Amino acid sequence: MRPTLKLSNFLAIVAISFTTSLPVSVQADGPFITAEQAARKVNVAGRQRMLSQRIAKAACFTARGIEPNVYRDQLIQARDLFEQSQDALRYGSLEMKLLPEIRPSVLLAQSEVLNSWSGFRAPVNEIVRRGYAGPKTLSDLQTKSLTVLRDANEVVYKTAMAYGGQSKDVSLGLTLTVDIAGRQRMLSQKMVKEVCLMGLSETPAAVAETLTETVRLFDASLTALKNGYADAGIIPAPTSEIAAMLDTVSGQWVQLKPYFDAAAAGEIQDASTLTVMERQAEILLRDMNRAVGMYENI
Repeated sequence: MRPTLKLSNFLAIVAISFTTSLPVSVQADGPFITAEQAARKVNVAGRQRMLSQRIAKAACFTARGIEPNVYRDQLIQARDLFEQSQDALRYGSLEMKLLPEIRPSVLLAQSEVLNSWSGFRAPVNEIVRRGYAGPKTLSDLQTKSLTVLRDANEVVYKTAMAYGGQSKDVSLGLTLTVDIAGRQRMLSQKMVKEVCLMGLSETPAAVAETLTETVRLFDASLTALKNGYADAGIIPAPTSEIAAMLDTVSGQWVQLKPYFDAAAAGEIQDASTLTVMERQAEILLRDMNRAVGMYENI
């Protein structure tokens, strides 16, 4: 598990194209991978967190009758990519530019994800079969999505710690920063999901309280990624290209945040507004994903 941290800002931040060969280096106490490969492992592992919440978000949209066919397809795509990525992280994949996993701590954490995913998959497939999420199925899926998220988050952290700082070429600051940058993708989906759930929940105020924390975490993490946060091991944007992309994300966030703030204050968003929020969040997700990918090439 992650160590206990002392600073409140730190808690806010860390709480919650390919060739046919992959370069590997060797050191005296065992194999280690290049900075590009380390960042790639953390990137793809971190994407699993996003996919767990993307599935949950899409399920909520079908439950509210918002373009159910569109979001059923989105759910299917996220499910399939999650499973393909899980295999690639464990066994390696030329297509995803991943070497097989060898670190025992990471393999053990991955096993936990496999266990929680097996339970999550049942309500996911029920929604695929029926075309929408009924109340019982949606409740089951939402609960299990958070278990998958918890376990996937542990994989990312174990991966960052296993490969970061193992050589002069792979700094712990890099792998931890990719962890936090990748987590922004998940938060973009989780925020939209929570706004959607407010319209279905019998206790929307409780959902709004969770949303408040999700918004705060996204906001604090984006600032840390731009400027660095030494106490959390997060490095400032290391290249002008990454800095520019984070500025782009910040501009999108300035436009999107008021919607989330209104929902966090207790305002139930109608289907039309929710659709606008989701579309804008998709653009933010796209550009945050581009930023994460840039860390692989520094």
